[in-house]
Amino acid sequence: MISQVDLARSLDAFAPQSAATPARSSEPLPPARSAREAPEETAAPSDVSISDEGIRRLQHEAELEQQQAATLKAISEDAELAAQMAHELAYRREVIVVPAAAYTNLATSLYVSGSSPAINATSIANAQSELEKSRLARIALYELESARGTPPAEIYNRLLALATAHPPGYSIALAAS
Repeated sequence: MISQVDLARSLDAFAPQSAATPARSSEPLPPARSAREAPEETAAPSDVSISDEGIRRLQHEAELEQQQAATLKAISEDAELAAQMAHELAYRREVIVVPAAAYTNLATSLYVSGSSPAINATSIANAQSELEKSRLARIALYELESARGTPPAEIYNRLLALATAHPPGYSIALAAS
């Protein structure tokens, strides 16, 4: 049986790892050591390179997080803005965007990852149907919470928590009203 001390020691190499600083290695956890054993030297982390596209995506994600934090702050300070944003979030229409590579050969193409079933008219319709069900759930939540007199900022936060997962291989765009 592994003690908590042994487990903690085996995880020491991963202590500096966080969401902001992902793992530098994909090696398995080091074996647990007994309390009597001397600590071993940890291996130097392997070099990791990130593509330019990966760096752009990370930067984009960081910008989105900053924008979301600024939006949440503004909403908490302005009830009228919160009401407007909650209404827009609840009632917005989303549409499926088929990747350009898949669109050229819609009948036989694979998802972007290449590992999922084909994108075809049926799968597009199913994904769009799921988005519409999600929209109806957002509207129902918005109307229910508004009728209860829930503050608009809280309604907005609940709508964000109800966010739907995007179908794999597709992009989502807001439909023009």
